[in-house]
Amino acid sequence: MNIIGMVTSFSGMNPYIATGVCYLAGLAVLLVGVLIFSLVTHYNDLQEIQKGNVAVALASGGMILGLANILRFAIIANSSLTGVLIWGGVGIAGMLVGWLLFDIGTPQFKTSDELKKDNRAVGVIMFTAFLAISYIVGASIS
Repeated sequence: MNIIGMVTSFSGMNPYIATGVCYLAGLAVLLVGVLIFSLVTHYNDLQEIQKGNVAVALASGGMILGLANILRFAIIANSSLTGVLIWGGVGIAGMLVGWLLFDIGTPQFKTSDELKKDNRAVGVIMFTAFLAISYIVGASIS
């Protein structure tokens, strides 16, 4: 097996190394997801959370938990790093689509504006929407 095959395929790999690779890949996908999510919002996520904004914390937490759930299914269902990363990307895209659909479906207000105002009802619904999206994407993986 060549070097690329050894790094990208989990079959035949030492299980401890495979676990480490999956762990690092999962963290990388989560980091990319958080960075993209922070670019989409019209506020500074970390500053809002530091100020005690529960709505932003709920939305951010839902996105992180949702991506982690998708990555769980991706790791279980794939025997390669490539598959895990592709499904992680699908998860990020799914979260972004969910965010946009929620914004489109609520023309009375902008999600980012309501979260910045600490509208906890919007935070809870975004948390739930992200988790629901992760169940749908996760089920489609397995």
